[in-house]
Amino acid sequence: EAARLLRPGGRLVVVDFAPHDLEFLREAHAHRRLGFPQDAVWGWMAQAGLAPDLFRALPPETATEGALTVSIWRARDPRPVPASAPAAEKTDREVA
Repeated sequence: EAARLLRPGGRLVVVDFAPHDLEFLREAHAHRRLGFPQDAVWGWMAQAGLAPDLFRALPPETATEGALTVSIWRARDPRPVPASAPAAEKTDREVA
């Protein structure tokens, strides 16, 4: 649904946890899934007609038990931007 709402050249950013085995999060925080593999999200984006173009894994700053890695995926709508539309180019640093 998010891909459908993007304008041509628009970008979608997904932020979630990398796969983990912290089952207590299902009850304590209503997590339905225990993270997503990078390739699975890439596949969903491609199936939605988007062009994946960025992945970042942000590991925890400290190696404490239960610390999670945050994953960030970005994809763009590959449809050409109409000539009358202003370009909205952002660098990778501006996104994450």
